[in-house]
Amino acid sequence: MSANSIISNNHADYGIYNSGSLTAEYTNFFNNNPGQVGGNSPTGFGVLMHTNVNDDSCDVYSNIFLDPLFEDPGTGNFQITWANFPVWDETRSPCIDAGDPGSPSDPDTTVTDMGALFFDQT
Repeated sequence: MSANSIISNNHADYGIYNSGSLTAEYTNFFNNNPGQVGGNSPTGFGVLMHTNVNDDSCDVYSNIFLDPLFEDPGTGNFQITWANFPVWDETRSPCIDAGDPGSPSDPDTTVTDMGALFFDQT
């Protein structure tokens, strides 16, 4: 199971491979080539038919497919960013506060972010 994750920029294979039991929820898939999921995609995966709490288009599993806006992935810095914090604009990573609302809060007491490194909103 994948939850509250970012799966991005995999170019040797798919983002993830599903052999039949994949559950991916509240995950951001972005720029994976040749595709986001290899094997069998769960019904409704990748079909943008809802919006999440950030008003971003998402599938039935609350997965999004947007640039996570990493700090500097070329140097290995995968911190999600928000350049104009706290102004809600295009510099805000779509992964901020987009994780599973049933998960424990981030250390700054906000809704869980997607990805391993949360954005500190204090």
